[in-house]
Amino acid sequence: MKISHGIDLVKVERVARLRSLYGDRFLRRVFSDNEINECQKRYSQNMHFAARFAAKEAFVKALGTGFQNGIKLRDIEVISINGVPILNLHGEAKVIFSKKYKNVQLSLTHEDEIGAASVILTGD
Repeated sequence: MKISHGIDLVKVERVARLRSLYGDRFLRRVFSDNEINECQKRYSQNMHFAARFAAKEAFVKALGTGFQNGIKLRDIEVISINGVPILNLHGEAKVIFSKKYKNVQLSLTHEDEIGAASVILTGD
């Protein structure tokens, strides 16, 4: 069985600074409409955005591609089903993932200053 792991940490302050500098333009470049709506409902929006940003980075680390081969940040979407974070893949992220793997597991965590994500990919 093929297994790959990626992990990433994002400082909440980094997200806050980017939002301050670029506003909605930053959010729309990085996050899906669903992600934006979900995070903006939260008390600490930047903390939730940071964890989702970390998930995108952790995914491309596990995939072994980085943001190359046409993969865009918005191709990797974090959705929540009954409170469980799930990666919903689109575009080239989905195509490249499907060639090597069948399953993806995502874990998110955050504190006041850090958002973190761990991604495990498995396949035959």
